[in-house]
Amino acid sequence: MKLLNSKKIILIAWGILIFFPLFSFAAQVRYGKILSESGDSLIIQYGNLEYPNYYNCAISTLACVNLGTTLPLPENVIKPTNTYRRFVLSFDSAKNKNNHLRSFILKDNNTGKKYTRSYKVNYWDLLSEESTLSVISPDEKTLVYLDDINGYPMLYQVNLTSLKGSKLKGKPLFTKPFSISGFTFTSSTSLYFIADKENTYEWNLYKYDLKTKTTSIIENSVSYAFRIRKVSNGLVFFKIQKSSSFPVFYNEQKDKVEQFSLPAPEIPETTINRKFISLNNNLYGALLTPLNFDKNTPHKLLIWLHGGPYQQTSLGYHPYLSYAVYDWILDETVKNDVVVLKLDYRGSYGHGKLFAESIKGEVGSGDVLDVTNALASIKKDLNVSETYLMGNSYGGYLALRSLVSNPNKFQGAISINGVTDWAVMLQNLHNSIFNIYFNGIPNKKNKKLYNQASIISRIPRLTNQKIVLIQAQADQTIPPSQADLLYQALEKKGKKVEFYPYDDEDHVFKKKSSIQGICKNVFTTLSLPLENNCNFQ
Repeated sequence: MKLLNSKKIILIAWGILIFFPLFSFAAQVRYGKILSESGDSLIIQYGNLEYPNYYNCAISTLACVNLGTTLPLPENVIKPTNTYRRFVLSFDSAKNKNNHLRSFILKDNNTGKKYTRSYKVNYWDLLSEESTLSVISPDEKTLVYLDDINGYPMLYQVNLTSLKGSKLKGKPLFTKPFSISGFTFTSSTSLYFIADKENTYEWNLYKYDLKTKTTSIIENSVSYAFRIRKVSNGLVFFKIQKSSSFPVFYNEQKDKVEQFSLPAPEIPETTINRKFISLNNNLYGALLTPLNFDKNTPHKLLIWLHGGPYQQTSLGYHPYLSYAVYDWILDETVKNDVVVLKLDYRGSYGHGKLFAESIKGEVGSGDVLDVTNALASIKKDLNVSETYLMGNSYGGYLALRSLVSNPNKFQGAISINGVTDWAVMLQNLHNSIFNIYFNGIPNKKNKKLYNQASIISRIPRLTNQKIVLIQAQADQTIPPSQADLLYQALEKKGKKVEFYPYDDEDHVFKKKSSIQGICKNVFTTLSLPLENNCNFQ
């Protein structure tokens, strides 16, 4: 996107460093991921946002060798080989007129016989977003697969020793509805899974004993961003602890979770109250308040809207690093006496299929209603002086759309890589979840839905509200021209808008200077002090 010739554009000077006093705490956000597994060895990438290190970790001893910041040569990154299995379950989701046809196909490689389960899904097939869809026990007597036919992604069991006919029939393992993300077997009777069984934002690792039909919790605060890995003598998974997400080993013989010898971040004392809340109209969110918070004292409120929309917010730091950096920014505002509501609006993950699907045909209407209902609910209990909206991607769109719909309720909106005009955005997209929301690309039949979602047509409603557009200039997901389009429209109408372009950044920001810069953009918008704040490391 070309640079706009306006005094209201604020360019980010990458070469200028701002130094803070030594007593200022530097954020220690440390995240990791497993790149490969070979025998006793794991290649793990772990560290800060911009320059993480690579480690070779031994599962048997949990000792890790630092390989530096250079990715190991391909021949040193070995993937495990596949072994022959008698039974194989495949999953397919194909577009069939106005529906998706979901199919589970179980094949017996010994006989060639197939067992199928197929039905229509009147929406984008949400199961296609999951990393694990099925596992088979080591003795090949039990198949467990994921299905959301009853409203939530739950586990279903099939006895492979008593298959009959040609239909695949699974029996649900649980009756209480909750969401399950990843799962795996370690033995013929031991099944482990990650789920939000306790509440929407509490993801834990559980063990289900198929023999006794009992469930026990293994570890709290587990990340659903990575699948569970079955390794010798146990499991490797990721645990979230305050501002870090790191791999841990569950020793099944000792029934103990143990840590690899990776560097631990400096973790400050808790300075924020975090609370899972249920709002009006079956909405859920995370409420962040400062310590010694007095609800009767006026506070600024910042409503955070995640992207997706088939994503979920979090009570603490998010399982995805791309969202965790925004959690750090939100925490910084809370430390400066701002109340933060991280809202799961309709279409979000973790609240069942019906809630996720309720976004269809409601872009710019139902989602905006969720935001205003959430604000009304918060104001019943808290003394709110000013309210600002902030979000990334779809959340950036929703922040802007909510503002132009109800300018009297909000003092401003901050959009990070947000959509600003769906009709322009979807002209060339023919097979995406967003096409489902609008019943296809723009045409005469769905014109009303696109008009309903429009931001630009509602610009005249604005008065003196602050609008901040933050846009990565190398964004491959949301074209930078989207920010350009809205900026010019707002400028033409004489509205209060600032534009912050970030060069050499894609949809997911990779530079710590960018995160620090966005934090300063937010602080300036909310009129918060910059001294001793926004010091991201």
